[in-house]
Amino acid sequence: MSPVLADFGTVHLYSSVYFARSCHAIEAAGDRSRFGENKAYASGAVISAVAFLEATINKVFSEATLGLSFQIPDVGKALLPKLARLWPHVERL
Repeated sequence: MSPVLADFGTVHLYSSVYFARSCHAIEAAGDRSRFGENKAYASGAVISAVAFLEATINKVFSEATLGLSFQIPDVGKALLPKLARLWPHVERL
């Protein structure tokens, strides 16, 4: 039975783009009454972008640990065992 890995990185990336576009729309409209909403969208864009990066890093290491090299096409097969050995140390940080 193969493991099921959730791809939260993609969800976070789409969220970041949505928040950034919403922020831009408010700024382009020049509606100062929506300043608080604009700040919420701006911070949501940044936080979601960071969450995307963390989820993507976790996915790379998890897939390396499970030996799922086909899901990491740009990582050479020789690097996968090294990533897998490194993962327990990264998780403790």
